[in-house]
Amino acid sequence: MARNILVVEDDNNISDLIRMYLEKEGFEVRIAADGGKAVEEFKAREPDLVLLDVMLPVLDGWGVCAKIRETSKCPIIMLTAKGETFDKVLGFELGADDYVVKPFDAKEVMARVKAVLRRSGARSRAPPIKTKLARIIEIVITKYLRKRPEYLLFLLDTVTPTNRLSPWSQTCSRRSKRS
Repeated sequence: MARNILVVEDDNNISDLIRMYLEKEGFEVRIAADGGKAVEEFKAREPDLVLLDVMLPVLDGWGVCAKIRETSKCPIIMLTAKGETFDKVLGFELGADDYVVKPFDAKEVMARVKAVLRRSGARSRAPPIKTKLARIIEIVITKYLRKRPEYLLFLLDTVTPTNRLSPWSQTCSRRSKRS
């Protein structure tokens, strides 16, 4: 199933350009030309990501962002001509996940869309990716600690050296003496 992107942009040329690039990448795209329609579209079917202009008729992008954040953690990328530091900070404080200033390069916007979806989707849709360290720890536990629990004592003492054994260390110590 294709990811659903809501593009909120009042300039038809820009929204058509963004739609073309997104559809080429396999996304399903919906367009809203004003803030009021954007909120309606969002409520009708929550998208996987919102590309949001700030200067919109009916309800500006700041208001749309605030309305979305009242009910959802859907990723939002602000896509606007307002490039002052104050505007960027305001966007992030209202809940935007990224901020792109016009004029923009469409390939950069696509890269940002994919990156934000990757970060947001990793928590909700995809299983966690094992890091090399996690894999090494898993191997150590599987191969060594099950056979030789005293290794665990060594690891625990290395991390938290104490003169007396913890209840866990005592249990492991008793088990290792039995075998």
